[in-house]
Amino acid sequence: MTGFFQRMRDARNRRQTAHELQSLDHSALKDMGIGRSEIFSVVYGSPSDRKRSYSAPRS
Repeated sequence: MTGFFQRMRDARNRRQTAHELQSLDHSALKDMGIGRSEIFSVVYGSPSDRKRSYSAPRS
């Protein structure tokens, strides 16, 4: 039964993370290297699934 509760907790945490990311403005998402269209893949996908790479901004 503990596996069930862990999966439920993980699902709740993912939903909350997606909601919080969706509430951020474009510039905050850009600072994190996330496009608005990528929120669900970032939250629910595997990190290796992301094809996009980001380079550090030049100063």
